Amino acid sequence: MDLTKRQLQEFNKTFLKNELNEIIPQIRSVLGVASAERIFPFYVQWSKETSKGDLKTLRNLLNQLWDHILEGKNLNEPEIKELYKKALETDHFLPRSDDSYSGVNQTYAEEVVSSVFYSALGVLGDLDMLVTAVEQESELLDSYIAEKYGIPFEEPDEAKYEERLKLMKDGLSKQVEDLNDLKEMKNISSDELLKIKKRASETKMKL
Repeated sequence: MDLTKRQLQEFNKTFLKNELNEIIPQIRSVLGVASAERIFPFYVQWSKETSKGDLKTLRNLLNQLWDHILEGKNLNEPEIKELYKKALETDHFLPRSDDSYSGVNQTYAEEVVSSVFYSALGVLGDLDMLVTAVEQESELLDSYIAEKYGIPFEEPDEAKYEERLKLMKDGLSKQVEDLNDLKEMKNISSDELLKIKKRASETKMKL
């Protein structure tokens, strides 16, 4: 798969679902988990700067997802769904009230929390949640480019807009590699899955 301008401009859920349907069901969820892994440092930084959230629990959940994918370890589905409910209804992982908002880093942290939990639901079999988990990496990158490089999504200057597209393509290149590798797997391969995890761990997005 190559990223066209249209795919870079607007995340296409239907396109991604069609791509995922070509992958062995038992392993396609690794795409969402790898996306969550790459953006996880944003939550780490936000949590350390604000002394808020629950870094340990979120990291443990992500580790459990990897252990399930790579080693077949069982997941505690009721526990995951209870944590997801806590994320939606309480301030446990992120403040929910406007008066406690702590800037752009919190926006990134929100994308990470969403990505981890949507990935978990994807591992549990929800394809729509898996697609949404992958989308979080794209959305975070979109905000990151606007913040770090000063190139908003609706950039009128053609040269800057082309630069933005290049940054998006470079930023999503590992996600594309993951998807292509998964599509090529005709049988479940622990070595290939481990390669995807290693790539995600080594190419984490950072502030």
